[in-house]
Amino acid sequence: MTLLKISGWSKMVMIISAAVMFSAATLTYTPIPLHLKPEKLIAKMEEALGGKERFYNMLDVQFDYVFEYVESGKKDISEERMIFEGEQTWARYTTHSAIVSPDVEGEVIHTLINHQPYVFIDGQQVDDERSLKSCASIRKANYYWFTMMYKLSDPGVLLSAEGHEKIGDVLYHKVKVSYDPDEVGKEDNDTYLLYLNSATHLVDQFHFAMPEDGSYMGVKVEVEYDTVNGLKVPAKRSAYMPDENGKYSTQPRLIQTSTNFRFNNGFNVKGWTIDQK
Repeated sequence: MTLLKISGWSKMVMIISAAVMFSAATLTYTPIPLHLKPEKLIAKMEEALGGKERFYNMLDVQFDYVFEYVESGKKDISEERMIFEGEQTWARYTTHSAIVSPDVEGEVIHTLINHQPYVFIDGQQVDDERSLKSCASIRKANYYWFTMMYKLSDPGVLLSAEGHEKIGDVLYHKVKVSYDPDEVGKEDNDTYLLYLNSATHLVDQFHFAMPEDGSYMGVKVEVEYDTVNGLKVPAKRSAYMPDENGKYSTQPRLIQTSTNFRFNNGFNVKGWTIDQK
C-alpha cells in the first residue's frame, strides 16, 4: 500500500568508522559497506528495526498520537488502533483542531474497515462525502506512517541507489523509493528519498514528494524511534518545508508524536463500525 494524499499538510512528510554501542540493549551496529544494493540496505534496516516478521507477528497495536502544527499550536490528539492483517484502523479524537473536523465540537471516531470509512461525532454516525473521504485519507495515511519502515520490501516497491551524503559526522546511504503502478493499483504515487544511517542502519530522515511535484524538494521528515517489545517504531516525526531557495527552516512545520505503544491486544473489527468506546 502506498501513501495517499493527506489532507492539509501532505500537499506541501548515523559514525561510519566505528560501531555504535547501545548499552541498554548491548547491541553493536556495524557500518554498512558502501557498495551494497538498495535491497540489501533495506534488509539491514529491517534487521535493525527488530525484524519484519516479528513486527507483523504482533498482530495489532494501540498507541496515543498527537499531530500538531508548530506555529499555530493546532493539534489532533487521538487513541489509535491498528490491525495489521487487512490494514484495519480505528481512532478516537478527543482534540481535533488541525485536520480532523476542526470546525466541529465533540468526540470524533474514525474507522477504516475493509477500505470502507466510518465517522461518528458524539455518537452520531456521519455519512457526508467530505467527512468520509477525509476519514479514509487520514486513516490510510496514519497506518502507512506507522508501518512505513516495515513495508519497504513489499511487492510493488521499487528501490534505487542514489549515492551517499555526509551530514555532520554521519555518512548516509540514499535510496529512492517509488512504486510499480501495476502492483499497487494506483497510477500516480509518491516518491521518497531515504537517508539510511550507515552506522545504525536506520532511516534518520527522508524526503518525499507528491506525484504533481516530482522533485525531492518537498517535505523533509526527521524520524526518532522508540523500542517496544524488541521492535523499533516511529515515536516522533518532524516535518520541514523548504523556502523558495530550497532551504529548510530550523523549526518544523508540524510534529507527529506517538507514545504508550501496546502490541498484540487481541483486537478485531467487530464493533469498530459503531461508536465503540
